[in-house]
Amino acid sequence: MPMTHLLVAGLWSLAGCGDKGDDSSGASVPDTDLVPESDTDTDTDTDTDTDTDTDTDTDADTDADTDTDTDTDTDTDTGCAITAPCADVSEVTDSDDNTYETVDVCGTCWMRDNLNTGLQVDQSGGEAPSSSSSNDTIERFCFNNLESNCETYGALYTWDEATSGGPGGGDICPDGWHLPSDAEWQSLEANLGIENTDDGGWRGDDQGDTLRETSGFRLQTGGSIEVVIGSTWDFVGDEDDRSLLWTSSTSGGKPLIRRFSTTIGGIARETYDPGAALSVRCVQD
Repeated sequence: MPMTHLLVAGLWSLAGCGDKGDDSSGASVPDTDLVPESDTDTDTDTDTDTDTDTDTDTDADTDADTDTDTDTDTDTDTGCAITAPCADVSEVTDSDDNTYETVDVCGTCWMRDNLNTGLQVDQSGGEAPSSSSSNDTIERFCFNNLESNCETYGALYTWDEATSGGPGGGDICPDGWHLPSDAEWQSLEANLGIENTDDGGWRGDDQGDTLRETSGFRLQTGGSIEVVIGSTWDFVGDEDDRSLLWTSSTSGGKPLIRRFSTTIGGIARETYDPGAALSVRCVQD
């Protein structure tokens, strides 16, 4: 089990932000689900009462009374369909020929796995993650410097690398895909039923659990590299207890992220130290 470190620095939160602690849990992930429990009660009561009273009298009195009562009640809560794979693309391949499945969330196509592309750079000696976004090589970190963790949870990237370490100074997502903005995350959250998407800190109740456990989104944990004590940098959390994902947006000059925890059901919106190394999930252009 990797070493767990207490995070004491390296985090700036928006107003109201606060992590309530992490532990571990796990569940299987079906490919298709409705979230949150999109109550689509389609009661189609088609009462077709065809009372054809044919009175064969001398005046041939034929009463054809056809009463068709069709009551279609579709009661859909503030949820939407999460379906894997996306209708137009089932897989996407990065520049290292790694293949990722896709998932449709309310009409938007996301990668179903965290990105794992680039040359592995080891983190050691308590120094800040060092990767250069100015060269032609995407550089990544693996939790506890283990390649197996990158294969399981995806890689960790500094914000500069994630946003400008790709070809031509663009982000590191494959062609036709991009690092999601804060607004794109807010749209996903609103579709899942979170109302206060502009707030900082933890919002919602079980939407994070939905993305991790009961939908085709297959949210992965992966840990992070952050300041721990003083100016010492190290791996934070277990690789299987938390997930921190970069967005392409900033607030107050600091990158915005999304935080997920195995012990808190919601989704946190925070600003973060751009020198930290976090996970990346891409969305289709």
